[in-house]
Amino acid sequence: MYSSELVCLALGITPSPTLGQHAEHDGCCGICGKPVHEGEKAEPLEFKSSFVDHNLCVNPAGEYACVYCTEIMDRSVFQQKLSTGVFTRDGMYPAAKKIHRAHFLLNPPPPPFSFSIQNGKSQHIVWKAPVNLSREVFVVQLGDLSLTVRHAKLIAAVALVHQLRDTYCQWEAAIAEQKGNKPKAIDRNALRALGYTDMKGQVVRTFMPARWLTDMIEQGQIEETTLAPFYALNWAESWLLDTASLEDDAVAIKPEPLSL
Repeated sequence: MYSSELVCLALGITPSPTLGQHAEHDGCCGICGKPVHEGEKAEPLEFKSSFVDHNLCVNPAGEYACVYCTEIMDRSVFQQKLSTGVFTRDGMYPAAKKIHRAHFLLNPPPPPFSFSIQNGKSQHIVWKAPVNLSREVFVVQLGDLSLTVRHAKLIAAVALVHQLRDTYCQWEAAIAEQKGNKPKAIDRNALRALGYTDMKGQVVRTFMPARWLTDMIEQGQIEETTLAPFYALNWAESWLLDTASLEDDAVAIKPEPLSL
């Protein structure tokens, strides 16, 4: 299963029978890499002048573009509404909202699936997203960046975030009580552990523990070694940790699939 092929399957797109010519010999799609066998339908590989992602193609100097990549490249909806989502055999699911991204980071679907996120400019990215064959290790395609996620590592870090938020809130309540004050309301989702992501391609303070964590270490509320699961994360996991740590009952609810 190849990226564009999976996207078409998820949305029920059947390549038009008018697409392509019969390949003269065996080859592969220069965009996604899908094999093209002699006699199969394929389009000549030609890029528009505005296309700048040649380095992300499997073989930009190749002869063929498969009918699945052609279908996607010819539809502007894949530059906008359908550029962000989780694509599976059962359908395409939305991931534009943080709550939906959190759901699929915590509950990746059965393979094969792909996970793409548009990060600003209007561009085709669904063909760039690798087809994931595992829930244990999978890739999230954020624009031109491929983010590798080791699910067990991410889940362990998310559990620690929730635990530390509990500890911090209890500590703050105890301090307020000692001073004879009413405990202040704390936005738990504002308690980010390691940097954060705004989904615009910017990385902020990744791998650096947030102030509320260092305050607890300095005041003896936790040991510095408590943060070990955070430091076991790779760059991508630490970046996605804020999204995966979202506390909202709706995170547990699988969104409804999208359609064309």
